[in-house]
Amino acid sequence: MKTFVQIGTHMGDDEFNKIVKKENPDLVILVEPNVKLNESIIENYSSMIDCVHIENVAINTKSGPCEVVIPKNPLPLPDGNYCELGTAHYSLLPMDDWGNDFKTIKVNGMTFSELCEKYSVTEIDFLQTDTEGFDSQIILSIDFNKVKIKKIKYEYWPFKSEDQYKRYGEEGKKYGTNGMEEVESKLMSLGYKLFYEPEDVVAVLK
Repeated sequence: MKTFVQIGTHMGDDEFNKIVKKENPDLVILVEPNVKLNESIIENYSSMIDCVHIENVAINTKSGPCEVVIPKNPLPLPDGNYCELGTAHYSLLPMDDWGNDFKTIKVNGMTFSELCEKYSVTEIDFLQTDTEGFDSQIILSIDFNKVKIKKIKYEYWPFKSEDQYKRYGEEGKKYGTNGMEEVESKLMSLGYKLFYEPEDVVAVLK
């Protein structure tokens, strides 16, 4: 059974949607914490909604209630300028320059293993993650002995741990670019070949 999984779907009007419609998988799991976006997701997948399942949870390293952070918009930068963020910019792992003035969405947290168990998934043809800096922690939490993933596309997070994750203390040293390096090392050790795009990394199992 061909299975596609996306973590961080937002409205569902993206490249993943186009790939799904082209490849026509048997099972599509879309993870989007913000339940208010369900209507848009359903509309964008209306032609194949029978095989699509929406999970309004946050994929986390542990199960249970958690908070997804939405930064203040526009976001003030250290140099005095501002960065205009889209509605898709929210994360379980806010960076230091997001400040402390932000909104949160309280959602249920589910581990990647729990997601796979819920749908009896042991093989995934395509996994895509876009979680504003939390991609590394999700991928590092995957038990690749229990699930075979043929292709993974994840957002590359170029922010240095020592610059943007001081609020987490020692824990922050494994986020940002350090987390990205750990993911690359793990995937290559598992036999993946990595291809680098402008904002993403694509890992293909040899």
